[in-house]
Amino acid sequence: VEDLNTLSVSTDGCGSKYGTGGMATKLTAAHLASAAGCNTAICSSSHPERIMCMVQGDRSFGTCIMAISERPPKPTKKWILSVSPKGSITVDNGAAKAVMDRKSLFAAGIVSINGAFSTQDAVKILDLHENEIARGLVNYNSSDMKQILGKCSKEYEDTIGFHGPEEIIYRYNIVRTSQGNGKIVVALSLNDLTKLATEPDSSC
Repeated sequence: VEDLNTLSVSTDGCGSKYGTGGMATKLTAAHLASAAGCNTAICSSSHPERIMCMVQGDRSFGTCIMAISERPPKPTKKWILSVSPKGSITVDNGAAKAVMDRKSLFAAGIVSINGAFSTQDAVKILDLHENEIARGLVNYNSSDMKQILGKCSKEYEDTIGFHGPEEIIYRYNIVRTSQGNGKIVVALSLNDLTKLATEPDSSC
């Protein structure tokens, strides 16, 4: 499976006697592994002998979720995926498209933030449908960001009393957790596996 949106599965249930996670937990793990450049296989534990077959390329059973990119992310981006996000940033369609195009995130494209976080903490980047599209390290804490969201960088100093970086998150500190498909951003969030049609970028 190259796109988790093509899966039609139930994420109900809380696991079994062998573990606490159900299908939602498995898909969450596959989601992060895919973003980290790893292929992931989900199969029945009743046939452990099939694991080696799947490693050797047999795709006749189980479900294999392919990596988002054939090129694994750099160590910094793998680390970003490994730490627990301290909060989330919801962005408009223009900013979502920019993130998917490997560009930096600016305050002008931010709609809202959630959670309390400090500078250089990891956060989730969500689209307008609350689907996670990326994660990144922020250049501002949540208190300052609440004041400058939606503003141009030239307004930062008058608003928060100092002039920091123009970018809220540098592009090299953003790791995408979703796939881009032409004019459609395919969100791999497990909150709601939906497609978001991008709209023109917001100007400032």
